[in-house]
Amino acid sequence: MTGQLVPWSRVCPMEDQAIEVNAVSGPTRRHRVLFCIILGCLSTFFAEVISGSYPYPFTTPWGLIGVWPLYTLHTLILASIIFRMGRPRFSTLFIAGCIFGMYEAYITKVLWTPPWNDEVFRVAGVAIVELGVISFFWHPFMAFIVPLAVAVLLTSNSRIMEAMPAIVQRWLGQGERRVLFVLAIWAGLVMGGQVDPLTAVLANLIALLVIGMLFLVFMRETEGRYTMGSLLPRGRELWGLVGALAVYYIITGILLRPENLPGLGPQLAIVLIYAVLIIVLKVTMDVGRNTVPGQGWRPHIDRRLALQLFAVYTATALASSLSGIGLVFLMISWIVWGVLAILCLGFSVKDAFWAHPAPEPIEATSSDDR
Repeated sequence: MTGQLVPWSRVCPMEDQAIEVNAVSGPTRRHRVLFCIILGCLSTFFAEVISGSYPYPFTTPWGLIGVWPLYTLHTLILASIIFRMGRPRFSTLFIAGCIFGMYEAYITKVLWTPPWNDEVFRVAGVAIVELGVISFFWHPFMAFIVPLAVAVLLTSNSRIMEAMPAIVQRWLGQGERRVLFVLAIWAGLVMGGQVDPLTAVLANLIALLVIGMLFLVFMRETEGRYTMGSLLPRGRELWGLVGALAVYYIITGILLRPENLPGLGPQLAIVLIYAVLIIVLKVTMDVGRNTVPGQGWRPHIDRRLALQLFAVYTATALASSLSGIGLVFLMISWIVWGVLAILCLGFSVKDAFWAHPAPEPIEATSSDDR
């Protein structure tokens, strides 16, 4: 079992047993820092490498000082807040991911002026298609939810998977391997539509080496016995990350494409979107605090299956890039992603404000139990 990616159910068959162990001996500072680094790498990989936006975040100066910190800080702060304020729900994770994706306004200015197209459809000065696809689909899923779901492999519980909608859990529960391979092919098609053949292979091999080594070191030392909540930042650590992210926003907001910072109107539109998302997030966290979750699907991914999935993904990316089919697939995907963004946003708002049945009382638990 040492050094192997194993499902948490093999490491600790019963979650309450893991909680009991962690109550006696929590993770060391080294393990918590290592977990945070891995989570940041996962977010960076799924969001930037697969999209082809920045294929080499782990081996270039800007990748290490600009791209990786951006994803790491957002992921750690939002995940920590969600775990501290209640049990994760899909709506909570999705809305938090939308807030994550809103950095495309003040940091990159993409939500006002996309660098690939100046003549975009705008409402109140905001690029609506980019807002829906990039901020309300890609970042919620690929930069936030998916990395957290993969990180479940490193922990002793499945709080993130319990948060997934019933239909998703049913698909995964009935055909886990089939669904995972379909997702790997989908990811490969997406990347192949954005990068050249050499990058499709080299960038993925580098990511595999970096993330794979971190996974092996972490699992060799911890065997996945800690809960995710116990590994995330807390207290002064969390406030320190918030301060670091604020500084990041100020610096990059000034230095990155400052000429594309719009007037007061478009900025107020973005501020209004932020305000609405924060309100919905607060409501969904309040609901999650008083919700008893059902049993979630638990991933069963060992090292062999992980390598198989990665091989299929990389091969598909290469074939997609060589054939040119990836670009066509990407254009179609933007339409699908926009529709899915609208559906998920509507579901999340409904989940936040729709009448919920009165929950059964929940006994007080420590933050590590999450």
